[in-house]
This record gives sequence, C-alpha cells and structure tokens, in this order.
Amino acid sequence: MTAKVFRAGLFALVLLAPAGLALAAIGMRLQPGSSVGASVPGAAVGQRMQAVALEEAVRRGLQGEPTAVTTKRITLREFNLRLDPLSREAAWGGEHTADALGEMVWLTAIRGKVVSEDSAPLQDGGSSYTVSDNMWVSLNADGQPNGWGILPPGQAADLEAPLPAPITTWPEQTERPPKP
Repeated sequence: MTAKVFRAGLFALVLLAPAGLALAAIGMRLQPGSSVGASVPGAAVGQRMQAVALEEAVRRGLQGEPTAVTTKRITLREFNLRLDPLSREAAWGGEHTADALGEMVWLTAIRGKVVSEDSAPLQDGGSSYTVSDNMWVSLNADGQPNGWGILPPGQAADLEAPLPAPITTWPEQTERPPKP
C-alpha cells in the first residue's frame, strides 16, 4: 500500500467516524423505510425533521439529553394504529378512508426524562406535572409540529415493531339496557 492511499483512507476514516459515532449516540437508525433512509438527501431531511422534533420535545418537557431517538416517516393511518388505536380511522382500510389517512407524517419517538406541566391547574391554583421516561412528537410533511404526547413509563413507541392489528369493534351505546 502506498503512503498516498494510506493517507486517503485514514483521512476518510477520520472524517466519517465522528459522524457515525454522533448518529449512534443519539440512537438514529439508518434503515430503508425509516426517516433517514437509503439516500443521503433523505438522510439530511430526516436529520432536519429529527432536530425540529427534538426542539419541540424540549419545549414540551424533555429534560437533558435524550437516551434514544428514532424518527420515521409514516402514514397518518400508521400513526393512528401505533398511538391512537381506538381511533376509528386506524381501522379503516385505504379504500374507505379520506385521502388524509394516506398523508405522510414524521414521527419521532424519544426516550429520556420528561416532565411536562399539565394544562389544567389544580383546585388550589397550583400546577401538576406528568413524568415519564419517553414521549413522541409528530411533524407534518413540511416539518411543522402537529402533535406530541407522553406515554406511560416503560412503554415507549417502538417504530420498528410490526403494526398492531386495528381494533374493528367497539362497545355499543344504547338508551336503555337490553332486556334479559
């Protein structure tokens, strides 16, 4: 191996290693179909979306550095199946839905310390807080935050897990109890 080839390889390693370590440190998954997929331009878009989601997470109660972050571009239907399973829209198939359910959104699942002030004050006028170890932030296709939430401790959204089966039946409401 010539000295010139060795220096070029060493130079590439020095340039690329920090980027790989930085991505690993924040838990970003580089997989086709994920937010930061197979192409470099897609990865740049996914990284921008993830940065916006993390800014929103801090505004909503993320404290300190996250321990894991996963961002994925998904349909609104997949969002409903993962985070709002009782939504009737989650159960509708593509042929029965409004076009909006095929709309793509960015979903970021974040693990870390979350302390969020609840919107309703206590009776004495004080504040109450929701504490968890995870949260999620969704962005529309343009990168504008359009939703966020906190899940119970230990139950973070797993964006790599298979989609849950849709709920297709609901309890019925009646005016009177049925006769025995």
